[in-house]
Amino acid sequence: ARLVLPVPPGFVMSIAVYKEYRKTRSLPDAEIKRGLAYLAQKAGKSLGKGLQVSVRSSAPVSMPGMMDTVLNVRDEAMMRSAIARVFDSWDNMRAVEYRRLNRIPSDLGTAVVVQAMVFGNADERSGTGVVFSRDPNTGAKGLFGEYLPQAQGEQVVSGATTPLPIDELKKRMPALYEELANTAAKLEAHFKEMQDIEFTIESGKLHILQTRSGKRTAHAAIKIAVDMVSDGFISTTEAL
Repeated sequence: ARLVLPVPPGFVMSIAVYKEYRKTRSLPDAEIKRGLAYLAQKAGKSLGKGLQVSVRSSAPVSMPGMMDTVLNVRDEAMMRSAIARVFDSWDNMRAVEYRRLNRIPSDLGTAVVVQAMVFGNADERSGTGVVFSRDPNTGAKGLFGEYLPQAQGEQVVSGATTPLPIDELKKRMPALYEELANTAAKLEAHFKEMQDIEFTIESGKLHILQTRSGKRTAHAAIKIAVDMVSDGFISTTEAL
């Protein structure tokens, strides 16, 4: 959001809140009220009166698909319940096993992001997808990923529907594809890392929902590191 990219407004329940919740099973009323007031001001509408939110995990180490996400939350009670559910999902069987396999400490905890919903299923100029800023198999520059017209993000990540290659977006909406490619390049330049980006298009407007460092093959890792040194993004020491 600070990079002035098209990010839907939201607020964060921090890891400190998670640790307090784990001890007391309670959520901070004042902080939630402040977050909702900020969100209403930014979105121009309030929860239950035209505004719906998504509630997602945001852990210090990426654990894609391991914790719960709750979409289309319409009221404050439902939102509080969703925050608690996402916090609790830190200890679900998937997440515990993923941390064990990847040697991620179990005491890190997770933050939660509460964010205004955008709808990839709004009309024929809407859709959703996931892209890497470079090919995670080869390391080649350029967008690599998937796009699903008139759909919500969960349909892509859950595997419930077969998405299209990202080039399909280029054919259908070339200007939006160009905006997505430019945004991916800005994120990569900022984080100095190949990015894995979730996006939604609502009625012809691009929204960036989430970005993280992208997983890649060993071959791709070497090529990306060498190319980033050549382009002046990182030093040789950082590449090594």
